[in-house]
Amino acid sequence: MSEVKTHLTALAAAVNGLLEADVTGLPSTDVIDLMQQLEKSLRRAGAVSHRLVVEAVERSLPAALGYNSPNKLLVEVLRVSAADASARIVAARDLGLFHTTSGEQMEAALPETAAAQRDGEIGADHARVIRKIMRKIPHAVDNADVAVAESILAGCARAGTPEDVENAGHRLLAHLDPDGNLGDDRDRSRRRGVSLGRQDSELMSKISGELDPTARALLDPILAKWARPGMNNPDDPGSWAGIGVCPSR
Repeated sequence: MSEVKTHLTALAAAVNGLLEADVTGLPSTDVIDLMQQLEKSLRRAGAVSHRLVVEAVERSLPAALGYNSPNKLLVEVLRVSAADASARIVAARDLGLFHTTSGEQMEAALPETAAAQRDGEIGADHARVIRKIMRKIPHAVDNADVAVAESILAGCARAGTPEDVENAGHRLLAHLDPDGNLGDDRDRSRRRGVSLGRQDSELMSKISGELDPTARALLDPILAKWARPGMNNPDDPGSWAGIGVCPSR
C-alpha cells in the first residue's frame, strides 16, 4: 500500500505543479507537445481505473459495502453520473485484466485494445468504437479471424481518430461477412436491447436500442395503427386516442 500511496502522492504533486506552472510563455511547439504528453498520461490513467474496477469487482466490494451493483458503487463513491459509471464498468469488462479462481491473471477480452490504452496511444472513445464494432462480428466468424480483426482495429486506433476506426470497422465487417448472412438468432440476441434515459426537466425521456425481428414484427402493426397521422393527437378533441378507445363526439 505504501508504494501505491507514493505513486498517488507523486501524481497529485505533478498535477499541482502543472496547475501552477506558467504556460503563457511557452513556445507554440511546446504547448502542442504538452497537450500530447498530458493526453497520453490521461489515457494511461484510464487503464489504471480499469484495474481498480476489476479489483473492486473481484473483491465483491459493491455487495460488501451495501451497493447492489458495481455501477452503484462508482456513482456513490466517485460521484459520477450513472452513464459514466456504466461506461467505466463496460470498459473494464473488456479491457481489464481479471483473474481465475486460482489467482492467475487472464488476458483482456480485447487484448490489443487494452495494450494500446496502457501505452497511452488510444483513449476511451477509440476503445468504445472498437467494442461496438467487435460486438457486431457474427459469432460464426472463426476465432482467429476475430483476433485479427481486433488487432487491425487497435492498430488503426493507434494511428487515427475514433471516426477513422469506425470507418475501418465498417469495411472490416463487410469483409468478414460480405453477403450479410452469417448473423443468426444468437447474434441478434446478443445485440438486442432498449435503453431508456432519465427524464429531463419536462419529464421527457430518450429511448434507443435495437430490436430483433420478432420484436419488430410485433411493433410494426401497433405503430401502423396507433401512430398514423391523426391518431392520439392531443390538440384534436376528435382524434382517436388510446388502444381500443373511441372519444365521444
